[in-house]
Amino acid sequence: MQDNLNNQSYLQEEESIDIKKEAGYYLFFWPYFLAGVIIAMVSAFLYLKTADRIYTTSAQLQIKKPAEDAASFGTTGADEISTRIDDVSNHLPSLIELVRRRGYGIADVQVEAPSLHHVFLHLTGYELRD
Repeated sequence: MQDNLNNQSYLQEEESIDIKKEAGYYLFFWPYFLAGVIIAMVSAFLYLKTADRIYTTSAQLQIKKPAEDAASFGTTGADEISTRIDDVSNHLPSLIELVRRRGYGIADVQVEAPSLHHVFLHLTGYELRD
């Protein structure tokens, strides 16, 4: 009976938690946690800066010389230049502005966002089959 009482008092002592002791224990390791988070963030940033950009949007721009006849603007001819650019969000607005400042017109702009098919083809080199 005495053993049973001693066991119960021991369990009661074990269940009490010293908050200051626990907080001190976890606060001791916070610099290691913070260093781990910083290393992970820097590593992710460097990886994303150096990795191939598979998901960039591309655009095809068709530029024509200015003509007196506005109806000839939609037709193809010898006086047009076609170019393809990647990273549309950075380069397309400045390219359109440059073309307009030079007095040329833009006949056609086709913006293409990559699909799952394009990404699969880029990563594996194989076409998807039905």
